[in-house]
Amino acid sequence: MTATNSNANQWRNVPEIWQNRKNEIPMQRAGIPSDMTGAAILLASDESSWMTGAYLVIDGGHSCL
Repeated sequence: MTATNSNANQWRNVPEIWQNRKNEIPMQRAGIPSDMTGAAILLASDESSWMTGAYLVIDGGHSCL
């Protein structure tokens, strides 16, 4: 769950839905686009030159549940 300008009407107009979803995330908040920055920099750098077929899960801990 990432709050963006594209879905702003949903999370602003129906805040209870987003609050219920946030309660299911260990970090207790929606993601924001800048939460993806570190992964994007890693993938664009030489540090990931040996990576192939990897999944990067950036979900505030949701997949750990």
